[in-house]
Amino acid sequence: MKQLLLLISVAARIALLFGFCLFMNPIEAQKPRVIISSDIGGTDPDDNQSVAHLLMYSNEFDLEGLISSPSFGDGHKGEILRMIDVYEKDLPRLSQHVKGLMTPEQLRPLVKQGRMSEAPACGWGEPTEGSQ
Repeated sequence: MKQLLLLISVAARIALLFGFCLFMNPIEAQKPRVIISSDIGGTDPDDNQSVAHLLMYSNEFDLEGLISSPSFGDGHKGEILRMIDVYEKDLPRLSQHVKGLMTPEQLRPLVKQGRMSEAPACGWGEPTEGSQ
């Protein structure tokens, strides 16, 4: 019984130490770095909805790039920029409820054009603005 209490005590100390370390250096404090590649403007409008949701959660991660890379259709980075324009209209109201949202001025330079067709059989082709 004494050994069991000692074991529980050691486990409790480890748990407390682990909790203290998380408190001192919370994992949540480091936002994940993300690059979004989307076929927005292609044959399916679901990506417009996804980009709208992405922008409304832009305070949750470190967004490093928004790349338009449709395999089909005529999608282009202009469609991402259009979604940022829509977001800009709602931003004053959104900012009343959520702090730290990215501004359109921060977002627009992140928008790049990727490949506008299927990748060749070898899996790679000429570099694009998005791949650079």
